[in-house]
Amino acid sequence: MNSLRDKGFYQINSEMKKKLKNFYGGFVPQEESRQCIKEIFEKSKYLIDPHTAVAYAVYKKYIKETGDMTKTIIVATASPFKFTKSVMESIDSRYKKFDDFKLIEKMSDLSQIPIPSGIRDIEKMPIRHKMVCEKEEMRTKIAEILTDRKEN
Repeated sequence: MNSLRDKGFYQINSEMKKKLKNFYGGFVPQEESRQCIKEIFEKSKYLIDPHTAVAYAVYKKYIKETGDMTKTIIVATASPFKFTKSVMESIDSRYKKFDDFKLIEKMSDLSQIPIPSGIRDIEKMPIRHKMVCEKEEMRTKIAEILTDRKEN
């Protein structure tokens, strides 16, 4: 890892390269991930988050490329409630017009999953961070925030 820090990259040895042949990776455009969210919901009434949708889409590509039909488990990486707007819009474009908090309720109704406690009360919570800055200012602003925390 020192090489990564010092040179900006690192290399793996030949033994590690051999082991990489046991892995398969990929990516999909956002629209394909949205289609997977909709497909899974329509087939099973189960909501998946966008990251899990990417895993599912890449898995489908893997099957198509390799023909490997080994039983596979795709583990959801997050709650769809963390991505309510994009998940709900993937299911039906009419949800684009909905307020975020209404979407949370609608998602719970559709999925038959209770709203997670950390999300359920968020509408009533005070806004803690109100700072908005330009991309070029981020480093300075973060340093200011961290300095303020140390002093308090």
